[in-house]
Amino acid sequence: MVYPGWCKADSVARSDESSGAIQTWQRERLIMRTGRDLATGNHNWRRRDIIKAAAGGLAALAVPTPGLAQAAPISRLAFGACAEQNKPQPIWLPILAQRPELFLFLGDNIYADTRDPDVMAAKYRQLAAQPGFQRLRGETPIIATWDDHDYGENDAGADYPLKRVSKQIFLDFFDEPPGTERRLRDDGIYTAQTFGPPGRRLQVILLDTRFARTPLLRIDRLSALARRSRAMGPYQPTTTATARMLSERQWLWLAAQLSVPADIRILCSSTPILMNFTGWETWANMPGELSRLKRLITTTSASGVVLISGDVHRAELSRSQTNVPYPLWELTSSGLTKSWPYAAPNMNRVGAAYNGRNFGTIEIDWERLDPRIALRAHDEAGMPVISQTLSLSELRQV
Repeated sequence: MVYPGWCKADSVARSDESSGAIQTWQRERLIMRTGRDLATGNHNWRRRDIIKAAAGGLAALAVPTPGLAQAAPISRLAFGACAEQNKPQPIWLPILAQRPELFLFLGDNIYADTRDPDVMAAKYRQLAAQPGFQRLRGETPIIATWDDHDYGENDAGADYPLKRVSKQIFLDFFDEPPGTERRLRDDGIYTAQTFGPPGRRLQVILLDTRFARTPLLRIDRLSALARRSRAMGPYQPTTTATARMLSERQWLWLAAQLSVPADIRILCSSTPILMNFTGWETWANMPGELSRLKRLITTTSASGVVLISGDVHRAELSRSQTNVPYPLWELTSSGLTKSWPYAAPNMNRVGAAYNGRNFGTIEIDWERLDPRIALRAHDEAGMPVISQTLSLSELRQV
């Protein structure tokens, strides 16, 4: 099925101009901007309304997420990634037992792996029908970003042809209100929110590492097979000047966000930032972009930055002191239903990796004069398997 006013390849096909029809991509933009389809004369069409109708009740299954008072401080949050929608998901119960005030979904929230919007929507309906997820959604606010599989295809980036359709399906499922900046921008689903008063202000920044990411550089097949014995992947760093993880607009937006007053900043990336060097998808594949991120944290004088990520089907803690104003810590937690028996090399790893199914938590003790931040990864029974406590004073530029 093709959505009304859409082409299967998301704006790459064009209709027959000789018949006076409007080009598909022009028609999309006119509907989005004016609410009127000039090809039919109909008013009040919106891309998200089209998708909701075609998805066969997706919005009805997406129970609205509880609201979150941004003036209230947050002390406990949980996060996770990689949830196969067609597999049992018992891990939501130990997540709920942590009583998180916020849940951050870091991507691969479903495994769509398709260029058919109807298939993608059906897989979101499967997630919506999971009992544990239903309960989480009824009790806990959720903010989400995507990774490759819910974006559309394995390891996909800017060249994925259905990315704008996928964006609308994603935002509808996660109850993004109409008319928001996240809805209207044309370069991804990145977003940020702040919670709490000065002195207890938490900022949550979720990046989009898919929509504008340039192609990865793959090694030859025989070399990739040889790497497998070391649990390494098939990619190598791309050092060209055009290599990018984020769009230029997202970089400008991130600079503005890192300048927003906040005491603690949780910077969320679907793919790991500090892991070096695994050969799989990480920011190490784009060293220029990783250096730019570190410079940005320095030049904006952003204090209290803690990194979290998913994607790799294991949990581990990473730390970097290279070209940063204070030690950067990253807790990677993945997956909610997926696991991987081996841990790839990581020069920045602290302690041992955990290869079972897992989720992450962050607990902030605001009552202390020097607030403490507890980073933990938990197994599928809820028991901590990785733990690191930081003092906020450690995360400030000297």
